[in-house]
Amino acid sequence: MNSQSSNLLLEYLHLSPIKIHLSFSLEGRLSSSKSSEEELLEWLISTVGIHFTDISDAEIKLAFFELKNAFITQDMLIADATKHYTLQAIKQFHVLVLGLDVLGNPYGLITEYGRGFKDLFYEPYLGSVAGPHQFAEGLAYGIKSLLGHTIGGTVGAASLITEQLGQMVAALTFDSEYKRRRRREMATNPTGIGHGLAIGGKQFVLGFVFGISGLVTKPVQGARRDGLEGFFKGVGKGIMGLIVKPTGGVIDLVTSSLDGVRRFAEQGGEDIVCRIRLPRVTFPNQNIEIYSSEQAYGFGVLRTIRSKQPIDGRYQDYVAIPDEKPTLLLFTTQMVVHAVQHKFFDYWQVEWMMAYQLLDYVEKNATDVVFRLKKSRDMDQLSSHSYILPCHAHTVAKLISDKCALYLHDYHTAMS
Repeated sequence: MNSQSSNLLLEYLHLSPIKIHLSFSLEGRLSSSKSSEEELLEWLISTVGIHFTDISDAEIKLAFFELKNAFITQDMLIADATKHYTLQAIKQFHVLVLGLDVLGNPYGLITEYGRGFKDLFYEPYLGSVAGPHQFAEGLAYGIKSLLGHTIGGTVGAASLITEQLGQMVAALTFDSEYKRRRRREMATNPTGIGHGLAIGGKQFVLGFVFGISGLVTKPVQGARRDGLEGFFKGVGKGIMGLIVKPTGGVIDLVTSSLDGVRRFAEQGGEDIVCRIRLPRVTFPNQNIEIYSSEQAYGFGVLRTIRSKQPIDGRYQDYVAIPDEKPTLLLFTTQMVVHAVQHKFFDYWQVEWMMAYQLLDYVEKNATDVVFRLKKSRDMDQLSSHSYILPCHAHTVAKLISDKCALYLHDYHTAMS
């Protein structure tokens, strides 16, 4: 080499083995001006075809790299290491192919079987060294592990196949709102059989509700957008959705049920990881405070709430309002948000929101709270210069009015 500083004398160099858990999914998009046949083919590939390449948690193992008593240049060292890991990656190509979700991840299934049989023989042997009682405990644990991994692995493989089938069916609905709602609900991991059936039941009902309502909403939306042509396109989408969405709901019901069985089968081992408390409320450039489950609950609702408009400001507090549906009044540094939880799907949705800059004052009126807006300006969500919030209790009304006055004062102080 040109420089002596690039030469290295290595007595011993060891790079430990690398384990990579790989999940991969493509997102297709339609493009550009092409013939109708090409557009149709591209649409099929970008919606249905991309799910054939989905991979979930494929385990790729790369062996260690080692050199002893080597006098080598820096460039040669980099070249040797690159060659080593490239060959290792090529050797693991079968893991990617056999890890495809559309095939049920057969490599993962074989791995689960291997873990079960390993525990069946290893745990009793390990216990036999300590004594007869430990041998019996090891045998019981080995049998339990074998059943858990074989049943869980088999059912998990089946759920992966039905999940991919459900995604392909959902791609044929031409309904972005349905796909968004379905994706959100299916992202929830069931903790057992009952929870899996509950999630699947929601998806089953969701498919029928969207399928039937689409017969009316799709033609109306199409007519508003493209006139008569859009109306007939909407009729076609509505009819397609009436067939496809309930079918997708049935598939999702099967998927969630199988996933619940898999989770139940694995609960005897260390594979299940469940959150025991909500995330702590933290903000940038601020000290970490003592954990509060109440504050964590309100902060969690604000993070997951569904709103057509952005919610400005940083979370501060919330008040629960007694009502038929779970109802919260959330306070941020810039606005107050009225949120209601859906009875069946459990998600939180914004009923209305009010920015402090548009709010004049708040007053308590018996069991209600009256929000007075500045008369010179108005909000899109509200049609008048005041809004009455029923609280159904004197104490709740007073608490809300006090908190509103406090945070409204803090807002004007910060802005001044």
